[in-house]
Amino acid sequence: MPRHHPPVWSDACPENGWHAFSLQEQAFAFADEADSRDLVGDRTLHVWALELDKSGRRRYYVASQRDFWRRYKMLRCDTQSRDVSHTPSCFRHHYEVIREGTPCHLHVDLEFATAPNPHVDGERMVARLRREIISTLGANYGIAAAACDVVDLDSSTPSKFSRHVLVRIDGAAFADNAECGGFVQACCEALHVRSFDDEGLAELWVRPPTDAVAPPTDDGASVSSASDEASSRRPGPSPQPELSSQPKPPPQAAPPPPRPELATLAAPVCFVDLGIYTRNRCFRLFKSAKRGKRRADGTPAQLLPAASWMAPEQFWHMSHADETKLFHRTLVTDVTSGCRLLHWPPVTGDNDGDGAAAAALATNAAPAQPLPRTRPGHPRSSAAAAAAATARSGRGGPGACPPQFAPLQAFMLRAWACKSGAEARVRSWAFDATRLQLTLTLGTENRWCAHVQRFHRSNGNLGMVK
Repeated sequence: MPRHHPPVWSDACPENGWHAFSLQEQAFAFADEADSRDLVGDRTLHVWALELDKSGRRRYYVASQRDFWRRYKMLRCDTQSRDVSHTPSCFRHHYEVIREGTPCHLHVDLEFATAPNPHVDGERMVARLRREIISTLGANYGIAAAACDVVDLDSSTPSKFSRHVLVRIDGAAFADNAECGGFVQACCEALHVRSFDDEGLAELWVRPPTDAVAPPTDDGASVSSASDEASSRRPGPSPQPELSSQPKPPPQAAPPPPRPELATLAAPVCFVDLGIYTRNRCFRLFKSAKRGKRRADGTPAQLLPAASWMAPEQFWHMSHADETKLFHRTLVTDVTSGCRLLHWPPVTGDNDGDGAAAAALATNAAPAQPLPRTRPGHPRSSAAAAAAATARSGRGGPGACPPQFAPLQAFMLRAWACKSGAEARVRSWAFDATRLQLTLTLGTENRWCAHVQRFHRSNGNLGMVK
């Protein structure tokens, strides 16, 4: 039977080492001041986040790892229903904040929708990706496989496969979340090139959810709202109606129901989520669940050790001391002071052993520079390649987008208009020739937010295509 903690409760208050803030900036300022004035002795303060509701609102806490775990482990989260009429409840909806510029361990978020991928073997995909990542670390940084401690956590539900995989390198860590993201992205792009000749690697690309399918296209472009992450990080209560002389946008019709047949038209996407490597990212904690997400048995979808990594019996019969050690193993920012810091691309000092030979990329390693996501000559890459061949990196205002990008810009605006139900214009643009990435900043006339499915005044939208 699952082990239950004794019914001991403590408030989230400064007396218990938890300092609460409604704004992320306030939490950062308090943590920095406390560390600079040595107000907590030899303990290092960290910033944590609590998900308040399904809309993504959050409250932030500043606490040391020891103080946080002492209260966090006592929070109730049912692992089974007490009776038929009782719905299992959970009070653990917490996240670790990976601050900008803070060293972190290599971490990946793996997910895909199960409905459009009924025959996908998630366990086999995770195992293959783990092998590829470890071999890539060895090829680029001279890190032996024996020095890599892999942590595999699972929070899958009937509708979604979800895993968090951490690779803790003995004596080393990435300089920050952005450096880690650069390495993971380059690794995925190299795997994509090899997947055309390797069926095992091709399995890492899955069909996207049917409700995320955009109109089919030949150039692989997609338009998305830039407010999804921003609105999920925005603390405080929901915005109240404001008086304004400006006319309000017309009410939008409800989005159309998903069309399963569209799943066969969408281009496959990698099951590695590359959107988590942003600054001050909130990464879900061990034993926490997203609000409203439940497993097939109705219990909260907590982030727990995957059965393929740790047997359920071993976890449920773990002592309190061993559970504390496991909690620290699952923290992305639990990095030893003075360890070797890795960068991407590798810089002098990142490589051990054979010098240039260790830095050279093996056939199964990530490239020195990010590669296009399509192989040369592939029909989906011809438009982007032709545009990149005649353009340099640059940026500009309205109407200044290079003419070779005009068809691509027209498609992106048309796709966003179909998604939001209102016309859009380009306010500014930027093109990065090294990454083959075009970014369009849309005008303020269209403030539709995909997160809340309506317009709101503080929203901004970006369209990006590689």
